[in-house]
Amino acid sequence: MKIMAVSIPNQRQKIYKDGGLTVTLEFPRTLGNELELQYGIGSPLQKFWDNMLLTDINNYVFTDTGTLRQSSTINTVIGSGELVWKTPYARFLYNGLVMIDPDTGSPFARQGVSKVTTERELTSQAGGITGAHWADRAANDLMDTWIANSQAWISGRT
Repeated sequence: MKIMAVSIPNQRQKIYKDGGLTVTLEFPRTLGNELELQYGIGSPLQKFWDNMLLTDINNYVFTDTGTLRQSSTINTVIGSGELVWKTPYARFLYNGLVMIDPDTGSPFARQGVSKVTTERELTSQAGGITGAHWADRAANDLMDTWIANSQAWISGRT
């Protein structure tokens, strides 16, 4: 399941998830269109950006066994502009709402039954900054740092 697509040149980037849910991250024009001609998918800057975001966003990802975080390092192609968390439960955790069998109310659905979402939020045993909507929360907390680090990287390369 793709969770995030991020590439430097555009100011609007989308987070894609199965089920048609799309969230858009707004990137300030600070990085500007002038980068579009020099840096794009597969460029060293895109690789830097993908690595930085993957590392930082994974600090916000629910963790129990570490499989969800590990799936992002296995399924993300650094430099592609896409960060991918791929487990059967990635979308469930990203949305952060408890899902239940509609007839029994149990979080364990019977075979062949699709779960429904409740209004009850999931809680993280790890505490701290881990939890639902990890990409949105990381972007909210770290966007200025990502922009500054990218600008510093560009300055060091030119």
